[in-house]
Amino acid sequence: MKTISCSYFQWIFLLFFFTWGCEENRWNDMEPDQVYLANPGLQEVNVYNWGTDSINVYVIKSGIGQQNAQLKIEVDPTLLHKYNRTLSEPYELLGDQVYSLVSTTVKMNADDYRASFSFLLNTEALATALAGGKKLALPCRVYVVGASIEKADEPVMEALLVPNLKEPYIRFDFPGIQENTVQVKADQADGFWIYSKVSTNYTTPNQLPFEVVVDEDFVHQYNEENGTNLVPMPASAVDMSSTDWFIPAKGTVRQIACKLLPDQLVKPDGSPAYGEYWMPLRIASVAANKINPSAEIQIFRIEYTEN
Repeated sequence: MKTISCSYFQWIFLLFFFTWGCEENRWNDMEPDQVYLANPGLQEVNVYNWGTDSINVYVIKSGIGQQNAQLKIEVDPTLLHKYNRTLSEPYELLGDQVYSLVSTTVKMNADDYRASFSFLLNTEALATALAGGKKLALPCRVYVVGASIEKADEPVMEALLVPNLKEPYIRFDFPGIQENTVQVKADQADGFWIYSKVSTNYTTPNQLPFEVVVDEDFVHQYNEENGTNLVPMPASAVDMSSTDWFIPAKGTVRQIACKLLPDQLVKPDGSPAYGEYWMPLRIASVAANKINPSAEIQIFRIEYTEN
């Protein structure tokens, strides 16, 4: 039988010792688990006036990732007083008839890194509460329940939420009269493309169809109100390249295009009707929510000339 040398066992022992030591001490240089708010302090939050909207308060868990956490949120009016001492225009407490909490507690498992509390807001009640220019806020504080995990310092466990009520609109990105005149020549018989962008001030959950038209009546009304003699672009001289435009789901922007047809710009005798035209594009309808009344029209100045 072969004899195993003593040095062999020594190497095995040393290998086991160092491996065990590394395993036990591998977390020594890492921070213990800790929770804190993702966005502490005073913050303005957009709330859209479509009946019910929500404000989420996110909690982050950092560190090794070996502990569960039980958390609780409360609306704390004393926090409002604390902030008002440093503000030139103090906030008033948002009434509890405007909001409700989906849940006052949340549990984070050891491998979770983020959780959230959600306030549901009645936007009609919020609009009424904000009438007269009132400044309203929702002061909230998050607590660790028991000793489940280490919490960060107090300032990063509290937030003063200021709801900013907005109407959900669709609009032209560049409304009004465009600065540069579009030059179109008679030899462009195949047409001349004009591009624009339409966007929403919110992210659409689903496709949002909308309609854009050439609004000749806008020019006639403008002439009456301003004593001008501007010539409207005939709708028959514009090929709207699509009748099913939409903002894509989870998007905010859509580029649109229309094609000018110079061969449709003719006088009664059939000769080319050269000259300058105003071409107002108007967002005529949208499948949901509203059209921004101050950004519903984009006006292109078209100069049609010989070759």
